[in-house]
Amino acid sequence: MKLLEELYRIREIGRSLGLKKEEFNKVFIFDKSKYPNLYKFLLFVLLIIITVYCIIASSTIGILVSRNTYPSGTLYSTAMIKDFQKDKKLKIFKKSLKLILK
Repeated sequence: MKLLEELYRIREIGRSLGLKKEEFNKVFIFDKSKYPNLYKFLLFVLLIIITVYCIIASSTIGILVSRNTYPSGTLYSTAMIKDFQKDKKLKIFKKSLKLILK
């Protein structure tokens, strides 16, 4: 925050001295350095690296958050085959019928 305040203050001082917008851009975009294109390229590469890192981090967080697909918070289903079998009363009736018929 302090850096932005300093930049704003420098800009206001420059305006009071009569400097143009192009002159500010030359100073802040490395045009007065020995290798301005190299610095612009390095800045561009740095922005690409930061962007790729942010994309990877956000996708990783998204995968980790959505990893638990079941409501119980597990990675696998807690449903068992027993849960899908027929009614227990019917099973008891069939067992008692088998015992009677034997």
